[in-house]
Amino acid sequence: MAVYQLENTYYKKITLTSAEIKLLTTAEELVPTAGADTLLTFKGAILVMNYGGTNVFTEAGDNLVIRYDGAVVVSDVVECTGFIDQAATTITRVIPVKDPIDASADIINKKLELFNNNANFAGNAGGDNTLDIHIWYGIVKV
Repeated sequence: MAVYQLENTYYKKITLTSAEIKLLTTAEELVPTAGADTLLTFKGAILVMNYGGTNVFTEAGDNLVIRYDGAVVVSDVVECTGFIDQAATTITRVIPVKDPIDASADIINKKLELFNNNANFAGNAGGDNTLDIHIWYGIVKV
């Protein structure tokens, strides 16, 4: 089987603490702006909820998205029921939204961030759960 290297594909891993996970209604930066007149293209991500062994997060309709700084959502919604609230390490894949059309002012020179689009998570009183975010993205000069 052949393996091909894709040009203009970058990878980054970010780990959030329990405290940071609980505050995701304030977005967490994943990829900073790449410079003047650039567009970050979200190619996909894998989220790994590492269960620390004490207790789980609770969620009530809380879901995650990856978006440009403050507004335009670039990923499908990550349903957190069955993901963040499990007493085991769990993994989910995040895919880009299909055919997004946006005003250039809303997407050029913007960072990519993780955001809880409902309310803050609760639980995990032991503070020992973490979230690994593996993200792939491109940089386009416009």
